[in-house]
Amino acid sequence: MSKVLVVADDMTGANDTGALFSKNGFPAATVIRPEISRRLREEKMVLCISTDTRAAEPEHAREAVRKAVERYGDSGMLICKRIDSTLRGNVGSEIDGMLDALPEGWRAAVVPSCPGAGRICVGGHVLVHGVALARSGAASDRKTPVCFSKAEDIIRRQSRRSCEFFCLQDIQEDRERTAERIRRSGAEILVFDAATQEDIQRIADLCQMSGVPVACVDPGDFSVAMAHRKFSDSGIRMRTGSSLLVIGSISEVTRRQVAYLQKKRQMKLCTVKIRELLDHSEGEKNRILREAGPLPEFFCLITEPVPLKLNCREAEEAARRLAEIGLAVLELRRTEIRCAYLSGGDVAKYFLELLEPEALDLIDEVAPLAVYGKAVGGMWDGLQILTKGGMIGEEDTLDRMLRYAEQKRSEGIIKGRIP
Repeated sequence: MSKVLVVADDMTGANDTGALFSKNGFPAATVIRPEISRRLREEKMVLCISTDTRAAEPEHAREAVRKAVERYGDSGMLICKRIDSTLRGNVGSEIDGMLDALPEGWRAAVVPSCPGAGRICVGGHVLVHGVALARSGAASDRKTPVCFSKAEDIIRRQSRRSCEFFCLQDIQEDRERTAERIRRSGAEILVFDAATQEDIQRIADLCQMSGVPVACVDPGDFSVAMAHRKFSDSGIRMRTGSSLLVIGSISEVTRRQVAYLQKKRQMKLCTVKIRELLDHSEGEKNRILREAGPLPEFFCLITEPVPLKLNCREAEEAARRLAEIGLAVLELRRTEIRCAYLSGGDVAKYFLELLEPEALDLIDEVAPLAVYGKAVGGMWDGLQILTKGGMIGEEDTLDRMLRYAEQKRSEGIIKGRIP
C-alpha cells in the first residue's frame, strides 16, 4: 500500500526521486493520469506526482501543491516535497501549499543538499561543486534564475511562514539538545545544513527523535532517509528488491534447497517445460512472462523435475533458451530485480553472456563453492550475481546465499544507496 507521496515541480524531478526510492527498496511510480487505481496504490509504496509548476506564478504553484497533497496524500503518509537541487522555482510557495494541506503542527524540514551531485549546504549557503549558488549556472537559468545563495533567504522571500536554521554544528554534536530544539521550535519551516550523506542521515535521526510530524523538502536523499526510519520503526517491511532465480539443475540437492526456500520465504515458482522450451521456445517464453507480474521476494525459473533423455546438443540448447527467458524476465521487471541467482554451469555461462557485462566482480564465497559477485559494466552494471553448482550445499544453502545478498543491499540502504 502507498506510504509515501512525492510532489515534484516537474516530471523529471518526480521520475528521479521515484527512481531513487525504487533503488533503495521502496517500489515507486510516477502518476500520469489524475485517477490512481487501487492496484497501483497496493503495488507501489511511493507515489510521485508532478505539478509542472517550476515556472508558474507563485499562487498557482502553491494551490497546485496543496491540491496534490489533499488529493493523493493523508497525514499517515510520509509527505515529500521534491525541490530542484539548485532551488530553482517556487520553493517557498510550494512549501506553503504543502503545509496548507497538512494538519496543524506539521513542520517542513528543508535539506537542500545532494552530496552525490555536488550540492551541499554549509552555513546556510548552498554550494554547487564548491561554487556559491548565486554564482553557479542556476543564476543564469532562462526561466527561473536563482539570485541568492542562502537557502533560508530564498525561502523567506517566497513563503509567508517562519523559518529556523540549523547549522552543521547543531546536527553533528548534541543530538538530544537539537532534537529538543526541533520539538520546541515555533517555526513551521526548519532549514538544515548538510555536507555529506552522513549529515543527511543525522538530520533524519534528529527529526525522528523529536517526535514532530515532519514533511520532507529536498532533492531526494533526505526523503529516502526519513522513509527508512519511518518504516523500520513502524514495523512495515521495507523491500530491498526481488531476486531472480534461474535454475537449470535437476539434482535432488537443488530440489531440496528450492523446497526449503519456498517454505521459508515468499517465492513464485515457475516450472519450465523442457520439451516446450526446445520445440516451441517463443510460446514457452511468453507463458512465463505472463506469470512474471509484480514480483514477490523471489521469482524462480526451474526446469521440470521429470528427467528427459536429451543428447548433449539438446541439453546445451535448453540451457541457452532458459537463460534467454531469464534475461527476458529481468528486462521486464528491471525496476524490481536486484539479484540473479544462477545454478547449473551452462545456464550461468549463457545468462552472463547475454547480460554482456565487462566482467564479474568476485566479492565473496558465501558458502563452500557458492559465489557472490556483481556485474561490472554494461546495461546491468552493479547487478548482484550468485552462482552455485547444482550438487553443492545443504538444505538451507540457497536461503543463506540469498539472505547474504539481501543484507548487502540493506547495508547500502542505510548508507543511502544500493551497493
